[in-house]
Amino acid sequence: MPLTTRPTALAALAAVPLTLVPAALLTASPAAADVERRDVCGRAVLELNVDRERGWEVDADLDAAPGSRWTITLSQDGRTYYRQTRTADREGELDVDTRRGDSAGRDTFRATATPVGGGAACSVTISVR
Repeated sequence: MPLTTRPTALAALAAVPLTLVPAALLTASPAAADVERRDVCGRAVLELNVDRERGWEVDADLDAAPGSRWTITLSQDGRTYYRQTRTADREGELDVDTRRGDSAGRDTFRATATPVGGGAACSVTISVR
């Protein structure tokens, strides 16, 4: 068999990786990526996740003592758009999922979790474009 018609192992291996990589990963840009930050306060952990999805998906997740009460405050560009006092469930989880519009330029999101009755507050800030 002529050398030019025989597939080589190297050529076969070179073609495989591109077929295994999803197209979304090949076209992802920083503007489309998730940004996640966390803060530890006492025995609680506050996590803020901001994702570009037809505007912004802004999710604040708190892991704390089961049954503990927290005031959760979310803001965009310094303006509060969510403030509620909530109770952590039996697993100690408290989740707030919101959607926000994309303002001109950089958007800065802040999540604060303050325990009702006193204690250390958690606060996380993320700036995205």
